[in-house]
Amino acid sequence: MYTGEIIGYVWLVFIITYALFIYIFLYIKAPLGISPAIIALFGMPTFLSGIILKFKALKIGGICCWILSFIAPFVDYDYQFLLIACAVVAAWIIPGHLLFQKFKKEKQYGREAII
Repeated sequence: MYTGEIIGYVWLVFIITYALFIYIFLYIKAPLGISPAIIALFGMPTFLSGIILKFKALKIGGICCWILSFIAPFVDYDYQFLLIACAVVAAWIIPGHLLFQKFKKEKQYGREAII
């Protein structure tokens, strides 16, 4: 059952990313479409990791990346790099700190951290 659930999410993520790529590259010509595409790609492994680990912060981080990739084409090209930085913070830095805190807390109480 769990395998089927994961496969469903993998395809959901693929469809969302595919739709974002079509949106980005139809309306914005390269290299202007590069930054939004990078942000969309950040969302894929982040969201899937959140699903697999059942960790809400990673799921939210992936969704934030997709929202930022949708907004990015409306932002001046020079400022799109700031959106990439925001995506990194939302997708990796904040969830990473939260996972580390969870690990330390579980280690302190003698439980194995399941990550």
